[in-house]
Amino acid sequence: MSEEQFLKSTLRQILILEETHNNYFKNNLREVISETINVFLGDSEEEKEIYVESFSDLF
Repeated sequence: MSEEQFLKSTLRQILILEETHNNYFKNNLREVISETINVFLGDSEEEKEIYVESFSDLF
């Protein structure tokens, strides 16, 4: 692989990572905003506590 091919490949990988990174945070931001709106509107469900005897009981 030539140096030019290596640099192009690296740049392509960086651009893919940037896109993935941006999508991840956009989706998380949407979820947080949605939950915040639900809390203000009173539409949120109360969290339930779950008690199990062992960790494997969760699955």
